[in-house]
Amino acid sequence: QMGQAYSWSVEALGSSGLTQSASAGFSLLDETEARAITAKQPAVDASFSERLLYASLLENAGLKLAATTYWKGLANERPDDDMLRELSAP
Repeated sequence: QMGQAYSWSVEALGSSGLTQSASAGFSLLDETEARAITAKQPAVDASFSERLLYASLLENAGLKLAATTYWKGLANERPDDDMLRELSAP
């Protein structure tokens, strides 16, 4: 559900008898936050600076995967920009 925090964990028993586990958490934007971010999404033909600002907004909202899509596009347009290349890395 929107606005909720979730967590998960995995536990594996190896053939040696050792147990390994991992866990992580994530949360979903609430409806107000999601609408605000969607309303600011730039048009397909938006300027470089508009897309840069939107990528920053996504990044600051914790939406790393969505931001990375924009960072990659921006980095492709400016391949000599080390910062954009770093931001576009998975």
